Amino acid sequence: MLNVQAARSAGEAVRVLYCCDVTAQRAAALAAKAEAERRAETLYRRFAEAIENMPASLMLCDEEDRIVLCNSATKSFFPKVAHLLVPGTRYEDLMRAQVQSGFIPDALDDPDKWVRDRVRRHRDGNTMLTRHYADGRWIKIVERRTSDGGIAGVRIDISELKQKEEELEKKAREILEYAKQIQRANAELAQAQIQLLEAKEHAEKANHAKSEFLANMSHELRTPLNAVIGFSEMMKLEALGPVGSPTYLEYAKDIHESGVHLLRVINDMLDLSKIEAGRLELHPELFDVSTAIEHCVQLMRDRAAKANVSLSMEALRDLGLVADERMIKQVLFNLISNAIKFTPAGGTIQLSAGVESTGELAISVADTGIGIAPADLPRVMEPFVQIDSALSRKHTGTGLGLPLAKSMVELHGGRFEMKSEVGIGTTVMLHFPANRCQPPSGHGTVSAA
Repeated sequence: MLNVQAARSAGEAVRVLYCCDVTAQRAAALAAKAEAERRAETLYRRFAEAIENMPASLMLCDEEDRIVLCNSATKSFFPKVAHLLVPGTRYEDLMRAQVQSGFIPDALDDPDKWVRDRVRRHRDGNTMLTRHYADGRWIKIVERRTSDGGIAGVRIDISELKQKEEELEKKAREILEYAKQIQRANAELAQAQIQLLEAKEHAEKANHAKSEFLANMSHELRTPLNAVIGFSEMMKLEALGPVGSPTYLEYAKDIHESGVHLLRVINDMLDLSKIEAGRLELHPELFDVSTAIEHCVQLMRDRAAKANVSLSMEALRDLGLVADERMIKQVLFNLISNAIKFTPAGGTIQLSAGVESTGELAISVADTGIGIAPADLPRVMEPFVQIDSALSRKHTGTGLGLPLAKSMVELHGGRFEMKSEVGIGTTVMLHFPANRCQPPSGHGTVSAA
């Protein structure tokens, strides 16, 4: 160092050489480079494995539109020309070979035009389209330009997705058609409802007109029939002298009985028609229920005896009811007559009356007759309906007794109930509102057998 300073003082040129050992730094740099290359190689290998294992096709073309690389999955999209999937193959040649193999149905009409259009779209570098292959698959193709001017293309099999779309579209069409059918059905239903309402209105008018007609015909029907009954009764009683022939006398009795029966039927029909027309008027008055029942039993006793049926009653004394007595007796006559008609010889019919815990007055008619099947109970309450049972005896009748009785009870604000069992018998219960009932003054009962 002193020699250098002396030389500089003397104005002489001085060359100084510095030496440094960089062996360690060089080794470190080489090691870092080797590690980076190893990592790059690992990354490239992993990337190459990822591309190779992709379920989709990946094809890379250079700026001259030649294949640079493609993964193994690409072969499934070019099954008939897979041998062309090598570096250096022109994309146009690959497409032309694909068309010539017949694998693309859309290209068969004009192969050259299809290839030109396809290559043009490919080179645009911004392609997204769907193709249908000859093997039935649907393929989604996406192509994009790379930074160095090449083209990267991806092909994905969307057949399952396409199938689901078609199924959804089919379902949508079916739903739409079903909705149209529902709409048509609703329109038809609305029209049918209109027609039904019109038919119902016409039927109600016709039924009302019928009821009005029958109600208005009361005088015209009853007057001549009363004359027939009256004159036949005079002949039967020989009020003006002997008829002369016993046969004529029997004829007079038959005419009288037939006239009375016919008058009863006509009265039932007219009363039912008046109820339907809203023209049957109540004439309520206070009367003793036990007396009314006893009166009905006495009048029907001969008919019951002829049928060999026991007829009895049991009711509280002085049991008052504010109602139309004639109408209540008509109800009882109809029920007793019905019970006698359908009770076999040796059977019994029991009438009873009393006040229930609710304050309602209840009258029951119970028989040991042939009974009615549960399914037939609603039908017997319809006018003019009779149930033809193999267990029943054949009897004539209009089928108006029960419907008329029910209507008359309901006209008083009451309830009509019927319980029956085939082979056991039938019980009819008449319930009248508490406000029409006057409790009995005594505790005794009236019985008759």
